Order: sequence, then C-alpha cells, then structure tokens
Amino acid sequence: ARVCWVSVFLALLSSDLAIGAIGEGISITENATAITIAYQASLASFSKSNGALLAASVSNTILTSSRGGCLWGLLTPDNQYAGGCEPSYDVQYSINQPAAQLTLTYTQKNGSRESSPFYPNSLPQEACRPAINITIQAKTAFNTSLALATMLTIDNTACNSALDSLLWPSDLVLNPNTTDSLFYPVLPGIVLHNDIFQGSTPSYHGLKCPGRGCFADLASWSAGSHARFAMVTTSAPDPRHVDPATMGINGVSATDWFFHHTFSINLATPSVRTLPTVTWLIGAFDLVTLSTYARTLRNVLPAPDLTTKLGSRFQAFASSPLIKVDSGVLDLPLKNYSALFQAHLNRPALLHLAGYEPNGFDRDYPDLLPPNPAFGTTADMQAMVKQAQAQGHLIMPYTNPTWWDEGSPTVIAWLKEGLSLTDFTVLNQSNLPVVETYGPNSGVVAEPNCPRVQERVAKLVASILNNISSDAVFQDQIGARPWVADYSPQTKLDSPGYLYGWINQTQVAASQSVLLMTEQGFDNLAHTEISFCGSMLQAEYQSEFPSLYGTTFVDMHPFAAAMLRDKVLLQQHDLAGQTYVTCLNTLSFNLAMGYSLSYQITFFKIASFAPWYRPLSVIQQHVISKYVTERVTGFKALSRNATSDTVTNTSFETVHVLRVTDASRHSLGDRTLAPQGFELQLRQPTLELTVGAYVEVLGLQLNHTCGREEHVVLLNTTDLASRSVVFYHLLGCSTTYPIATPCLSGMKLSNATVSQVNVAGHVLKVYPGRFNASAGVTELDVTAKDPGLPVSSQDTDSYHVQWQCIENYAQ
Repeated sequence: ARVCWVSVFLALLSSDLAIGAIGEGISITENATAITIAYQASLASFSKSNGALLAASVSNTILTSSRGGCLWGLLTPDNQYAGGCEPSYDVQYSINQPAAQLTLTYTQKNGSRESSPFYPNSLPQEACRPAINITIQAKTAFNTSLALATMLTIDNTACNSALDSLLWPSDLVLNPNTTDSLFYPVLPGIVLHNDIFQGSTPSYHGLKCPGRGCFADLASWSAGSHARFAMVTTSAPDPRHVDPATMGINGVSATDWFFHHTFSINLATPSVRTLPTVTWLIGAFDLVTLSTYARTLRNVLPAPDLTTKLGSRFQAFASSPLIKVDSGVLDLPLKNYSALFQAHLNRPALLHLAGYEPNGFDRDYPDLLPPNPAFGTTADMQAMVKQAQAQGHLIMPYTNPTWWDEGSPTVIAWLKEGLSLTDFTVLNQSNLPVVETYGPNSGVVAEPNCPRVQERVAKLVASILNNISSDAVFQDQIGARPWVADYSPQTKLDSPGYLYGWINQTQVAASQSVLLMTEQGFDNLAHTEISFCGSMLQAEYQSEFPSLYGTTFVDMHPFAAAMLRDKVLLQQHDLAGQTYVTCLNTLSFNLAMGYSLSYQITFFKIASFAPWYRPLSVIQQHVISKYVTERVTGFKALSRNATSDTVTNTSFETVHVLRVTDASRHSLGDRTLAPQGFELQLRQPTLELTVGAYVEVLGLQLNHTCGREEHVVLLNTTDLASRSVVFYHLLGCSTTYPIATPCLSGMKLSNATVSQVNVAGHVLKVYPGRFNASAGVTELDVTAKDPGLPVSSQDTDSYHVQWQCIENYAQ
C-alpha cells in the first residue's frame, strides 16, 4: 500500500521559568504493555500496542488519557478518518534514556480492513493510510512538574487524499468524578467546575481560537489542588502566522466526556506540513504559573511593552477611562460637544466616537467620512476633536475595516471599474462572497490579503488620524473574528491564511506609530495593539453561559492580565454599555481582573448610572494608572459556596485586590466590604493608597439611608509618617467617615485640620477636624453631591486631613 507519514516530535522549548536539563531526574521505564515517562510524582504512560496516552497523572491521580486509544487523528474534507487507534498499524518503539527520549514508529499493515470503533467513518481499506513517526522528549517544569512537547510533521506526498484537520492531541478523556475545574482562555480567562458534567443531556461546548475572545491556544484542567494538566501551542516567530484551532469539551453520555483539540490544516496533496509545537504539562502548578510559561511559548515576550508603544502618551492613556460618545444617541450637532464635555467631564478621558457615520452605525463601511451631515461636516468634527483635546481628552473614533457595505461609495466605485465582489471579499467553498448580517444591515467580509483592500484600509486609518486629528483608531472585529476557511486565491485557505492579512495590516500601521485598539483580541495582536476590548462579563450579563458552556456557574480568572497586561490595556467591550461601570459588581470585576474602566457620556441622564462617573474617573486617574502595566502574580479564591467563588484575592506586583462576588458582606476585622464590593491596596516606594467599597469602617456603620448601601472611598496614606492623608468620598450617602490619624507610641492626637480641595487642587475651605483622641480617628462629615449636575470648580473633590500629636503625659 502507498504510505503517507506523519512525524510527531515531542520536545520542550525553553522558558524563562525554571526548566530542568534534558534527562535531569526524568526516568523512562517499560513493562509488558506500557512505556512510562516520569518526574517526581508526575508521569505519562503510553501504550506499546498503539502509542495511546494511557494516563497522565500526579500522585496516582489520573488527569486524562487517550479516548479510544487514539493519540492522534486525521480527517479528510469529506470527514473520513485515519488515526492512531485504528488496528491497522504495527508500532515499533525505541528509548534513549540519557536523552529522556522515546520514539514511536507507526506503519500500516498491508491489506488491513479494520477501523476504529470510535470513528466508524474511516478511510476505505484501499486508501493510503499515514505512517507515523513520533519522538517524545521530556524536561522538567516549575521544579516539580513534567513537560512534554509535541511537534508534528505531515508528509502527504505519497497519498491522493487531501487532509482537512488534525486531531492533536486527539480526544483526551475527562473523568466527571475527579475533574473539578476546566480553564478556557477566553478574556479575561474562565474556569468551569464539575457541575458541567452533571447535566441530564450531554452536550458539546467549543470555541475557535483565535476568535470571540479566545486569546491564546491553550487549555488546562485539574483534579484537586495537587494535580493539573495543561496544553499550550507554541506560536510561530512571525506574529502574522496563525495556526487556527478548535477546542472544547464534548459529552457523549453521562460517563463519556472528553476534551478535543483540532488544528485546521487544509493540506492538499502532494505536500508537507509541520505543525506548531504543543507542550503538555503535568504537575501541581497553578494557572498564574502557567500564564508565565505561556508568555514564552505564545511569543508574547518579544512584543513591545505598552510603555514603548505609547511613549510620551503613556500616562495620558493610562489615566483615561474609555467614554463612549455615540453621535446617534446624542443626536446633537458636533459643535455642541465641547460644552457637553466641559459640563460633565472634569478628568481626562479617552473619548470613543461612534455612530457618526454618514448614514448611521454599521453602514457605508469602509467609508466613514464625511460624518452624518445631520451632525456636521468633517471640519466640524475636527474642530470638536481639537477642543476636546484642549480640555485634556484623547480621541479614538470607531472604524470597522473587516465588513463592507455593498452600497458604500468604495464598493460601488470598484464594481463600476469592472471588479467583481469575488475580487476583494472572502470566498466560501462555492467561491461566493461571504455575507454577514448585523441587526438590519448586511455586508460582505473584506478579503484582507487583497492589496486593494489593504490600501483602502490604510487610507481609512490615515483619514481618521489626519482629517479629524485623532489620537488613536479603534478597529472593530479584527481581534474578535474567528478564523475562517477562506477560499479566495489571495488567501488560499492557510497560505497565508485569513488572519494573516489583518495582522499584517496592524503591523504596517504600528510601524508608522499608529495607535490601534481592537474588539476582543488575541496574543498575536499584542505586538501591534495598545488595547484589547472585551470580556466574558458581557456574556454573564447577557445570560449566555448556559448556551455557551452548559452552566450558569462560571468563575472568572485574570489569566490575560497575568499573560498580557504589560503589553496591552485590557478594557471592556467598546460598545457594550452593559459592561460599563454602572454598578459595583462591574467596578469590582475590572479591578480584580486587571481591566481599565469604561463609561458612556449619555449615562449622566440616567439617575442610577450618573453617580458612577466620579468613582470610575478618580480610580482610573489616581489608582489604575499607577500600576496599569503590572501583571497578575497570584490569584486565589478565599471562599466558595457550592457553585462559585465568593471572595477572591488578586495580587499584582505592588497591588492586592479583594473582591466579593456575591450579595453578602465580607468582614475584614475593623472594616466590612459591601456586597459585591472590593478593597484594593497599593504599596509602592513613593505611594500608598487604599480604595474600597465599604459598609463599615473602624467600627463605624456608614450611612445608607439614601438607598445606597455601599460607600466607595479612596484614601491616600503616602504621607502618613508626616501626619497627612488625602481622602476621596466617591460614592454613597452623606455620612460621617472615620479617618485613622495615628500618633507614635507615647504621643496622643492633639488636633486635626481638614481642607476641602477642588479637582484643580485649589483649597475651597479649611476648618478644624472633629477628632476622637481615644480612638485615634478624625471624623469627616462628607456630603453626597447630585451626580446629575454639571461639574463645578466649587465642588469638593477631596479632603486633606492633617493632624498634630503631643506627648501623652497621662502615661
């Protein structure tokens, strides 16, 4: 029989983490049926008969194994299967103990007619079947864990059948009785728990990576705190190259659950393909540790840091919350915007202009200028932008380069020139343009590898920057679009591939110092974007978890902040108002997950939303900006109920964030956090501050008679040694708030002075503080301001408390 072969090489790539030398402490042993690679308590056993993974385990806790004996599998375009579990192979092996290396060689049995019971749609017996060479090489990871890496080459030159996809690793068993958590890399990171296996109807939940918030090709699951399995696909050195994959869990029956990972390879014949390395990790590591390892394998480390991308504008972007300015909702002339900003925004903001398009949102792409004539001209828009910039704001207009209106001036002009839609659009398998519909509007998906499309998008970016003097450009969908099988001759499925063209476009723009932000985002784009906008909080608020994952109980994990936060800003979806800061849960989520904050200019008109501008703008400017590039260094649940985390602790390099996720209060001894509240403590050499949402502080119950229980406050204690603090009352009823005004041993509080200061730093009022010497506190009477009123220079922004201590002669 003719033979095509697959060579699989498992070799660990080096990492910045503590990775041991090859063979150091690693053993390879064999018995009559299995070959076992082990390091300390972690091991992986492979079948001698078919090479299947018999078990990956830690301290005798089995984490996974190959379902049906299939270590790998291949599918043709018509879904016919060939794989390692077919009894059509002879398998030979060799062991190199000093190199910690195992080699498996598969050859097809002549005349074999057997097929897999799990994949009945096998290739016919007369068809060419793969011969497979697998080399397994091991190293240590994280000092206590075992790392195996897989590199797979397919040589299809001897076979007539094209190959559509590769199951690698092939389906891995999940034991419903022992698997207690499953991690997906969906922004910011999500953890599913054992209840996903308890449904009465088995189901399939999968995702394409990249796309729809999947920010890296990796996954992990655990069986208790001491045993974890993970797989991480290594990115190509060129960030434009994407190896598209699909992953997820599948439940065939109540006892048959498995994780699948499939590469889309679209391999024609004759051809050869080397797939990216896939590293398996087996041990007792946690997800934050995994994220650090993934930074190397996923090629994140070479990406420019956020400080480098932003340069002199870094502090401005770090200090500015995203505030959506939707012209379609405002329905005002552009010339009126400056007065609106002046009245309501007394701190710097990143103003996200949307809905200004000539005929409304989601129309006329890629032609966004001139704006809707009902609002004004391009000159009016530029004048508005310059006025906003003079007020201290940044400007970032919305664009969508990926989806074009067939009625747009550009498309009409190109068709008149004699071009066909098929010349500049993504094509399906029937060579027809791919059409997508959003709301009432339909359009074609632009072909990113078409030179004319690239040229037109570059002109769009230039017009946004030059014609209206913008600071940055938002490009919708580039970071959110799932990979697609694009049959355009300009993309040729995966040579170079659909996403290659869009990543290339961002590279060209970034090389010209254009600041780009995108919807969602994935790690390849960390090299060119300054912000990823999106999170699964939107899915939570839209009650999408049951349809996506078969459960309502999904815990968030700041994995993206651990992996990417020094490279990009993390923000909520640029257009999804439900994820803007209009409630305490959203604010707490953002701080715990390492996100910057968002709002909408029209929320000042909504009574329940208006109060939130002040806390989010102060916290972004005075707190988040101080550590906006710090990565997460630790994360754990301090308490859980039967289904979800209830209190979590996120550690950054100089910051710790406690978050309450449920509707109960949480006591911290001398203070009590509000339901869904938080406390953030920042400790840097020249800055110390605490911001939190409290119901009780230093034994004093805060007033909530106005109908609002929580009080969001910021306390800067940097000058505590010199007996001075700065206090912001950001949200809550008028109340008396106790400020700790301590004295050294042998001293007692003598007096205190309070200065009320406006946002410009001007003192409005000075008066003696009401202090309680025995308690060592000064009591502030703070008044809640009507948040719907325009900001005024007479508004108190902060309270500066200074106190004096004298010798305590009574002692």
